[in-house]
Parts: sequence; C-alpha cells; structure tokens
Amino acid sequence: MTNNSKLELTTFYVDGAFVGFDVRFVREVLKNVGITRVPQSHRDITGLANVRGQIASVIDLGSRLELVPRPPAHRDIQVLVRSRGETFGLGVDVAGGVVEVDARSYESPPVQPPKSLEDVVLGAFALEGELLLLLDVEKIVDLDMVDVA
Repeated sequence: MTNNSKLELTTFYVDGAFVGFDVRFVREVLKNVGITRVPQSHRDITGLANVRGQIASVIDLGSRLELVPRPPAHRDIQVLVRSRGETFGLGVDVAGGVVEVDARSYESPPVQPPKSLEDVVLGAFALEGELLLLLDVEKIVDLDMVDVA
C-alpha cells in the first residue's frame, strides 16, 4: 500500500459485511441481470450472464466468502469486474458506492480472520461508523484456490 495517496474503492454489502475493492477492477454495477444456471459447476458459481454479448461467470460473493449462499434472485446486483483478461459478475446484496480513502489509514487484516477471509482480505479501513474490508479481486475470482470438499 502506498503511503501518501488516496485510493478509490467500490463498496457493497454481502450478508451485512461492508466490503469493497479497488475501483480500477470494476467495470460497472448492474441490477437484475439474467443468469443461466450451469449444471455441475463450482459451488460458488451462480451461473453465466450475457452482458451486451459478452459472457461472464457469475460468482456468489457470499458463498465465495463462506458466508450465507443465497438464491440468485436474492443477490440480483452484479458487480462486473475484469481480472486476468476475463469478465466476472460478483453477486452482492446492496451496492454501497465509491469511497475515497487515505492509504495511510490502511490496516493489515485482523489477527486470526476467519479461514474464509484470510486469503482474500487485503486489509481494512476504519470509516465513520463502519469497518471496510478491502478484498483482493484476483483471489476472489481464482476459484482454483478454493478447497472444494
């Protein structure tokens, strides 16, 4: 993390957790995207979405973070991100907006974070009345690192 710069973060809520990532990864936030289920897909994949002719894998962020998985109709907001040359939709509960934070207020991940978060949380920012967890988009979309037991 740089010491003297401002960061812009796209924020949202998943099962009550206030989370976000660097705005540079986010392409757009959409509501009510049609999702096609894919049989025998990874447990965190909700399905596929056609976004203006481009197919995107849709990941239930709550499931990915080992929070409470929900039916696609309950996570009808998709944060479209671009990572590793691909577009992914991340299903969230509520879009928060874009916040600017001071990089100097960045704190390392909490000691002993839950196992589901330790690999994907880069750190945290204490904002007015809330703690914002900064997520690593690259690791969120890397489903190969998830232990599928």
